[in-house]
Amino acid sequence: MLWPWIQRNRAGVSLYYFMPFGTTTIQNICNQSPKNNYKYIICFDQEPIDLNRHGATLDHIYDLEKHRVCQDPPLLIVSEKDSTMVHSVCHKYRWQSRYYFFHGWAALDWYRGYQRTPLLIEPRLRDPRVTFMSPNRIIGGDRWHRVIMMYHLVRLGLVHNHISMPEWCPVEGSNIGDIAGKFTDTYPDIQDVFVRSPCFPMCMPGESDQPQTSYRLDLWDTVADSMVYLVTETVADGERLHLTEKIFKPIALGMPFLLLSTQGSLAYLRTYGFRTFGDFWDESYDQEADVYRRCEKIAQILLNLDRMSVTQKRELWRAMLPTIEHNQKHFYSGAFESVLSEEFDSMLASL
Repeated sequence: MLWPWIQRNRAGVSLYYFMPFGTTTIQNICNQSPKNNYKYIICFDQEPIDLNRHGATLDHIYDLEKHRVCQDPPLLIVSEKDSTMVHSVCHKYRWQSRYYFFHGWAALDWYRGYQRTPLLIEPRLRDPRVTFMSPNRIIGGDRWHRVIMMYHLVRLGLVHNHISMPEWCPVEGSNIGDIAGKFTDTYPDIQDVFVRSPCFPMCMPGESDQPQTSYRLDLWDTVADSMVYLVTETVADGERLHLTEKIFKPIALGMPFLLLSTQGSLAYLRTYGFRTFGDFWDESYDQEADVYRRCEKIAQILLNLDRMSVTQKRELWRAMLPTIEHNQKHFYSGAFESVLSEEFDSMLASL
């Protein structure tokens, strides 16, 4: 989408990007470059950027272009906002950044048409009996917050809910107990809690592992049976706003959600026209600067919900329906796409 526009509107500008989707290594760098190019743009809009993980890749692009005297600073296009890491990257390489919400576009593409499937029971026709569902797949590296969240769920006796959690990280091969061992200074009993729990790996009903399902919606019976969707985003620590397709799963599925992400992520989501659930539980966790405290506050909300009677849960579900339906309609009606289009056009104009 970017390269045809650049060809038509920004002659002499080359574009760096990554293929296939989600890769960030030197081997996956692609380049579209016209003759006599005087400036370059790096499209780093799929993954959260990190100098520790991506420094070699960024160094490589910088070295390829350092001989060129650019009329204007090179541009780094990202999908994260108010990011201290992006600021550090731009400072190091003397680049400027531009932002648009890539993962909003990805979710609209991946989840299009699902609102019409008979597999998805309308929210008004559901009678959820289980308090929450929470799919988790990668638990190593920057996703360690999922292990912290799981510690609280086990400790509070909430594992009877619909949770998927591997015993071994499918990407890094690390064991959940070993990952937990890195946090004994904060939670001295964390390894004991995992050792005493015989429930790993945890799987959703009807599944035997934690499949890769970023690009599709599924778990129809689990969705209909669950009152809340606990979203554990890709990043939850550091100063940045970076949401992925994960937050749009409960929205497209017609579910309330709790969001474990970086500070201010619920407020960030609301700027795109979605509503959150502060009328029904305390969403002050979104403004909690400390990720450990944020996990604890979310776990406490889940515990409070889990202690409600069946009647109370039914009443709460009915009260949340207008918010649920607004979000689903906003996602599928074209309203969200209009917001994204205006943002993207503004970003293009600034290139």
